[in-house]
Amino acid sequence: MKPIRVVLFSGMAADARLFRSIRIPEVKIVTPDHAEPAPAETLTQYAARIAEGLFIRPDDIIGGISSGGMLAGEIARQRRVAGKVIR
Repeated sequence: MKPIRVVLFSGMAADARLFRSIRIPEVKIVTPDHAEPAPAETLTQYAARIAEGLFIRPDDIIGGISSGGMLAGEIARQRRVAGKVIR
């Protein structure tokens, strides 16, 4: 059985270190670096590109803080995910 994957997005004023203390047995925590938005790219387009690049799957849990929460929410609006955690 493959581990549950939790993808967490930090806000613009933070990075992956924000989540470094999270340790959950049998859970793979993914904390992607910020990707530069393309010129005139909307949040909807940006979220679709990020989700595609991370291969977000229906059994993934996604989440984020601040702008990372907005990104996670938009990805969850576009794709089926197992759950979302937004702050």
